[in-house]
Amino acid sequence: MPNNQEDGAIESWISACIDPAKCHLFPHAQTVIQALPNRTFEGNKKAKAEVATWLAWQKSPSIGLYAAVSLLDSQSSEYKNLVTWLNYVFPEPPKH
Repeated sequence: MPNNQEDGAIESWISACIDPAKCHLFPHAQTVIQALPNRTFEGNKKAKAEVATWLAWQKSPSIGLYAAVSLLDSQSSEYKNLVTWLNYVFPEPPKH
């Protein structure tokens, strides 16, 4: 998990950062995954299934995880925390 405090996958982080204005299908994707008769999704695989289902229902369903960033809420605390950490680990090089 990007916060290094929880088990999970990048999909767990994505589901926590989905932009509320763009997430009207996400609760439905969660319901569909939950309603499957044979639930083989354990742990972070459930988040993977939910996010994959939600992404498949987008206007451009083949966008993949790399483009899901455009559907996230950059003001969410989870998003800001990851950006802060990335900036700490990978600071801009000094300008000469």
